[in-house]
Formats: sequence, structure tokens, C-alpha cells
Amino acid sequence: MKRKYNIKNFKFVLVGEGYHKRQLIKLAKKEDLIENVIFAGFISDRNKLAEFYQDSFLFLFPSTLDTDGLVVCEAANMGTPSLTIKGFGASERIINDVTGFISKNNIKDYAERINEIINNKTIYDYVCKRVGEIKGKTWLDIAKEYENLFKNTIINRLLVN
Repeated sequence: MKRKYNIKNFKFVLVGEGYHKRQLIKLAKKEDLIENVIFAGFISDRNKLAEFYQDSFLFLFPSTLDTDGLVVCEAANMGTPSLTIKGFGASERIINDVTGFISKNNIKDYAERINEIINNKTIYDYVCKRVGEIKGKTWLDIAKEYENLFKNTIINRLLVN
């Protein structure tokens, strides 16, 4: 398969551990990109993690399972915009092309968004200036939201019956 994009001057840092790590290493070797990929592993040192965010051009967060994506706030606090998937937790924090970037939920669109972001310095610079507007929530805020959700659900059910 011939790659559509020929971006060779990059480093892709994978932070964390998971059951896909071996597959990702194999894929990086197969695609002749192993020199471009850093498998940083699990990092518990907040300062080291902050350095990764701060040194990054873009934080890729293609998760459709994470319910909130606090890492998007962490990246934003360090001035790094995120690319998330439309309609899933982390994307709710982002205004597309204003405080971050959002992609449709498929590999082709995600790759095309990365390419667009890399090649559009104007929009990238604009988002970098606004990324700090993403606001994180405290656990107390989240608990109050769920409390209100449960109360409203119970009230709505009582009114229906």
C-alpha cells in the first residue's frame, strides 16, 4: 500500500502502556517509521508528562471510549492543541478550529485532519492562541453534573408515570 502522505520529518511519541504496544511496534517497523516513533511507556512524573505536552505540536486523542478526556485539558494547559473524534467525550471540550481540532470517526478523515493541521499554519497558530480557553472541570463539578442528571431523570420519570 502506498502512503498518501509523505511526512518524514516528525517524531510520534506514544505515552502509556497497553495491549496494542507490540502491534504498534511491528507496524512502525513495517512502515519504516520506527526511527520516527518513541515508545515512552507509562509516565507518572507530572513534570516529565508536562514536558511531553509542551514540546508537542499536536496532541492526538482518537479515543472513542474515554468519557471526558482530561488529557485534552492537560495538553491545552501547556499550549498544545488536541485532535479528537467528533461526538465523543473529549470533543465536547473543543470548539473545532478555535480551541482545538475535531475529526470524523474514521481513519481516513483523521489522517486528513492531521495533514490539514500540519499544512495550515494560519489556523494552527490561531488555535494555539485560543487553546488555553479550554476549561477543565473539578471532580466536584462533575459530581454535581451527575447529581443534577440523576435528579432530572427521576423527576421526569415521576412526571411521566
